[in-house]
Amino acid sequence: MVRKKGAEVFLDFKFFDIPNTVVQAVRSAVRHKVKMLTLHILGDEEMIRAAVKAAKDEARKLKVKRPLLIGVTVLTSKEAKSSDVLVLAKMGLECGLDGVVCSAQEAEFLRNNLKRKFIMVTPGIRSNLTAKGDQKRTATAASAIAAGSNFLVVGRPILEARDPLKALKNLL
Repeated sequence: MVRKKGAEVFLDFKFFDIPNTVVQAVRSAVRHKVKMLTLHILGDEEMIRAAVKAAKDEARKLKVKRPLLIGVTVLTSKEAKSSDVLVLAKMGLECGLDGVVCSAQEAEFLRNNLKRKFIMVTPGIRSNLTAKGDQKRTATAASAIAAGSNFLVVGRPILEARDPLKALKNLL
């Protein structure tokens, strides 16, 4: 339904399981022609490499575009050191991921320390007027973009707002 409306699907399921289970999930995502999906980098190198291979093989078999595979470093609901996020990001990218999920606090650090092209997805986007909720590492849309983020994830500030359009305008 979403694709029929002209939009793309970001499947933020944060796959984290044994390689075979993740491979099956990734194949299904390819069949549904999602644009982007997430995997937990902590799932380990074997899981990530298997997911990358499965996405390539399934896309080639079906003659469809492979989804972008994005690795979750540390959830924005947790405290994190930039150095820990860097280690996870480096591992994920070396295993073939297209990018990483990280907070805006780490985005610029990663851009400066990983000398390669990759996608950064940044959750925890809030306006200065929005409560953080359970998020520890938040940022405004402007600061996340300035730090080098390519995609922003905004959930509750819009979904739970009385006036979602006004909330979106506040974020922008």
